[in-house]
Amino acid sequence: MSATTGQTAQITDPLQRLYANLAITTRCRFNASKRLEKRDTSIGWIIAMASAYTIIVSVIPYFFKLPVYVVDSLTLAVVGFSIVTLVSSLLVASRKDAVNAEQHHRSALELNEILRGLESDLYNAQVTGLQLRKAQEKNGKRNMAISCKNIL
Repeated sequence: MSATTGQTAQITDPLQRLYANLAITTRCRFNASKRLEKRDTSIGWIIAMASAYTIIVSVIPYFFKLPVYVVDSLTLAVVGFSIVTLVSSLLVASRKDAVNAEQHHRSALELNEILRGLESDLYNAQVTGLQLRKAQEKNGKRNMAISCKNIL
């Protein structure tokens, strides 16, 4: 059980517990969105660098007179980087990190909207509860005064 789960378990009011759980979920969704965007960006950068390196290595034999075994090694390196680029691109496309990040972000925004409504409900419930307590205290004093008059 995490600290946040333990903290929400101690809240007895169901509306406040719902509010706390939604707030935690919203923060988690925003964090997941940022993490997925960062991963998508970093893998995209790696793919771009591998592509650039592949292009640079493939044109080197045209500018310099190199021995055949070096040209063969460069060709092998180009094939290797091409495979890395292709596999990385396929992994990025299959994970759909950017789409998932957007969905997490949108979900967190919707949860924030619900939280604002709950905040309003909680505030109204607290105000109503406070007004009720004041009325009960006022009525209690009045009833006590009436009881004292009946005794005397």
